[in-house]
Amino acid sequence: MYGADSDWLALKAGSREAFEKLIRVHYQELFVYGRRLINHPDFVKDCIHDLFVHIWEKRSSIGDTDNVRLYLLKSLRNRIVKQIRKDTRMVGLVETAGLDGNEAEWSAEETIVHSENAMLTTRNVELALHTLTNRQREVIHLRYYKGMSNEQIASIMNISKPAVANLIHSGVKSLRTVWKTFLLLFVSLFSSL
Repeated sequence: MYGADSDWLALKAGSREAFEKLIRVHYQELFVYGRRLINHPDFVKDCIHDLFVHIWEKRSSIGDTDNVRLYLLKSLRNRIVKQIRKDTRMVGLVETAGLDGNEAEWSAEETIVHSENAMLTTRNVELALHTLTNRQREVIHLRYYKGMSNEQIASIMNISKPAVANLIHSGVKSLRTVWKTFLLLFVSLFSSL
């Protein structure tokens, strides 16, 4: 991982190696997070690029941080929100990004069955996630996909910890309701065959 103290201080002092390490370590996570906010890959890449350029250009004046990951995620979110507000054509494009995963080796038949099951599950999860508000989806992503605390999420989203807890609670409650509906529809469809 990127050493929060020594590497950040080295970057601030002008170390090109520390800057390149920052990009190497955090780029992929920033890209995935940005795609969770807005499913527009080129726009997200531009925002990440601008963020890193800003960090390099302002390296001597940026503040210290004890959590580089949190600092970068919050900075990217702020940059994306700012850019969306500037460009009204971007409003409405906010949606969740697709999920990538590595699969174990199986026979051709097992691979097909697994692929079909995974596609059905992914589609159901995506449908369920799309029933949530944008903020609920973002909180769910940060909490359950990134493993962040309510305090870290509150800092990134510029909201209070109770607001984070409320969004998580209402989002999970909605997901449970939608998921139960999917299961009931599936069972009723399957039993009618």
